[in-house]
Amino acid sequence: MLIEKVLEAKRSAIKQFPVHANRASNLGHPCERYLVYERTRWDEKALHDVSLQLVFDLGNIFEDVVLTD
Repeated sequence: MLIEKVLEAKRSAIKQFPVHANRASNLGHPCERYLVYERTRWDEKALHDVSLQLVFDLGNIFEDVVLTD
């Protein structure tokens, strides 16, 4: 069916990117070990699911519209 093909395409777009610095969203995280692992073992972190990828993609579309406005 069509929806499965769309979800599979979105699933293939999910990637993990290297982390070279602590992100602002992790500011104040209580566990230093977590912050170290975020930077040194980022490639071992579990990938997010396809539903969250759909949210990210929609956010990218809205970002372009807002920047155009």
